[in-house]
Amino acid sequence: MSFKNLKKQEKEQRREYIIDAAEQIFIEKGYDEVPMKDVAKKVGINRATLYLYFKNKDSLYFAVLLRGLYLMRDAFQKSVKEDQTGLERLIALCHAFFSYYREHPEYYYELRYVRSRSFDMDQVESANEQMIVAQELMDTIYDSIEKGIEDGTMKKDLKPMETAVFVVNNCENFVNPGQDMLGLLEIHNITPNQYMEYSFNLLISTISNKKDPGV
Repeated sequence: MSFKNLKKQEKEQRREYIIDAAEQIFIEKGYDEVPMKDVAKKVGINRATLYLYFKNKDSLYFAVLLRGLYLMRDAFQKSVKEDQTGLERLIALCHAFFSYYREHPEYYYELRYVRSRSFDMDQVESANEQMIVAQELMDTIYDSIEKGIEDGTMKKDLKPMETAVFVVNNCENFVNPGQDMLGLLEIHNITPNQYMEYSFNLLISTISNKKDPGV
């Protein structure tokens, strides 16, 4: 390895170390409660050195979020099989999302937080990469719906993009029904998992072209 490549590798390792430290603090305290000086202190460097790696707090925060997006993309990719029908693929993708939520709730909630407020993406160094990965995830959902319409496993009159957004929004609501709704379910002895399974089956039945979609 050349000296130049060695220096580049060392810088990347230090950058990953900073992201590791920032991830712990952001998840523990939340974006709004974490100043850059706290990250610098956690890493053991001064703020001036920290800004050599990330030009601002948003860039560092989104570097953490990018890890979560990659994990979701990996889960989606593993769930997709060549021999799946469009409906089977959509069901598999949704289950991959549910598993991601259970295994990585910290990333999921940070990603939700980002969508709830406005960031100046022109100031985020990894903005393009973020958008590319997010678009890949949405395209995977969209493509499965298009495939389902074409192969007859989904209703022919579905609009792919509207349906994709409908599925994504509903799946997020299934895992986050709200505290008031969770309380109501508990009164009726319905667990969150039971609610999620029932709701998901109901969702699939509205777009499936089969009497029994085999969820």
